[in-house]
Amino acid sequence: MSKSDIKNKVTVNGEEFSIDENSSEEKKKYFSHLLDLNRKISSFQFNLEQLIIGRNSVIDLFKSIES
Repeated sequence: MSKSDIKNKVTVNGEEFSIDENSSEEKKKYFSHLLDLNRKISSFQFNLEQLIIGRNSVIDLFKSIES
């Protein structure tokens, strides 16, 4: 699969959608929004995972300190 194939496809709720040069400008615009939103969601999920791991580490450190 080429890089352009990946850019021209997006999966939403298990359904794959594609875009090509014949698609309307409106469809291309919303397709771009979907790609960008998917990228942002993926990034936020990664950041949330890091935050949770960091928080759990601080909790462990906090609990290990004697009063």
